[in-house]
Amino acid sequence: MRNCIRRLSGKTVDFDVIVRRAVASTDLQLHERTRLAHSDLLDDPGNPDALFALGKCHFLSGNFFHAECYLHEYLAVADDHARRQFASLLLILSHRGKGDLYRALEVAEAAIEQYPDDSQLQQQLASIRLAFGGQQ
Repeated sequence: MRNCIRRLSGKTVDFDVIVRRAVASTDLQLHERTRLAHSDLLDDPGNPDALFALGKCHFLSGNFFHAECYLHEYLAVADDHARRQFASLLLILSHRGKGDLYRALEVAEAAIEQYPDDSQLQQQLASIRLAFGGQQ
């Protein structure tokens, strides 16, 4: 975002304030959020906030392949515990959305190891196992 302001001859001051955009409620807003997140990632490659935002936006738009890419990259660099849990859930759901239950199972099992008390992750793991014939 800072580079966008500079391109318009504006000045910036670094206050270490993290701006998190709200969830989009329409397709147009979702498209705009995705565009802004891509811009943020161009300005700061590897930025965990931008990677998470892109993963979430692509997931919400049903683009599970790109959601998987950004969420996987986010999980590799992020340290925010709560958002890592949510990103893990979105990654599982992205694999399921693509019809890749084997990969969804792998991610769910890894996520349960990190977050054993998360009921949503446990529910996803049980549901995936049930789809494989009830293997526990």
